[in-house]
Amino acid sequence: MFQDRNMTCIECGAAFVYTADDQEYHQKKCYGTEPKRCPECREARRRQARKSTRAAQLAAAAAAAPPPPPVPARVERPRAFSSEGARPGGGGGGGGGGGWGPPRGRGPGDRPLFETTCGACGGKAQVPFEPKQDRPVYCRDCFVKMKGPRGPRF
Repeated sequence: MFQDRNMTCIECGAAFVYTADDQEYHQKKCYGTEPKRCPECREARRRQARKSTRAAQLAAAAAAAPPPPPVPARVERPRAFSSEGARPGGGGGGGGGGGWGPPRGRGPGDRPLFETTCGACGGKAQVPFEPKQDRPVYCRDCFVKMKGPRGPRF
């Protein structure tokens, strides 16, 4: 029923064969027109369309994304130990393994504090971690009211 036909590409001007199998395929898919481009130009056109579609998708995703949350200001905590490194209770320096206290090279004053707003009273609070926007952070007073006072540690 179908016969091979010689055609010319409108894009590059090269001759190509519109095969009987291609014609049958186009009829089954209900394509209304015959191909006007050679297979190489058709593939190049598809690649270009995929690239522009992907670029449009990425641009739309970037435009739809919410802006990142603001970064809380860092507040430096005053150092708890003297400049010689002596700890309460006498003794100083040294620092073999074990024992109490922070790891070597890092004292309790070395950790930065982050300033944020209390989720209960709305006052300012300083916390030793970077707060996330999806969870409330409380000042010391509100935290103690919610959790109750801590007992002795032993």
